[in-house]
Amino acid sequence: MNKLFFVFSLLLISAGSIFGQNYELETGKARSAKTQVIRSILLDDGRVISFKIKGTLMSGLSAQNLQVEILDEDLNPGKSLETDIKYLNVWSQTQDNQYQFAELLDGKVYVFYSKQDSREDFSMYAKELDVEAMKLSKNEIRIAKFNKKGKKDFGSVDYSISKDGNKLLVYFSEYVKIDGKRN
Repeated sequence: MNKLFFVFSLLLISAGSIFGQNYELETGKARSAKTQVIRSILLDDGRVISFKIKGTLMSGLSAQNLQVEILDEDLNPGKSLETDIKYLNVWSQTQDNQYQFAELLDGKVYVFYSKQDSREDFSMYAKELDVEAMKLSKNEIRIAKFNKKGKKDFGSVDYSISKDGNKLLVYFSEYVKIDGKRN
């Protein structure tokens, strides 16, 4: 038993020396509430747009409002915004605006979300984020409408951005059962 303890301790010490190297981290002001950052976007001027929710990803399966915060070059918080866009860590059949992703396109920040039209159909929308006023545009831009093949089939929304950052391709990858096997 003592040999096992000694070997385990030696392993921890050697692993600590490999993984415990010194790194310089820049941190901003401490936050009082627990938050989970979902996405961060670095702007050209050095500021950061942070998309987050209160709590952690495992806080439960209930929808949480997406919050947006701007951080200055020193990562200190500036203006913030609580949106009506919901974040869920699982795919759901909710009618709410469900967050999908956020991206910087052609120098503008867009938030993409989906709405369930029916059990088989959902639509993808985008709203532009005015970084200076820290508010979402009132105009929804309908990006696409997707039709799932079955009521119980699942999938994921994914996207690709052109090299110049001006174009976006959005697609729905559906996982369906063929001959009883999920593909």
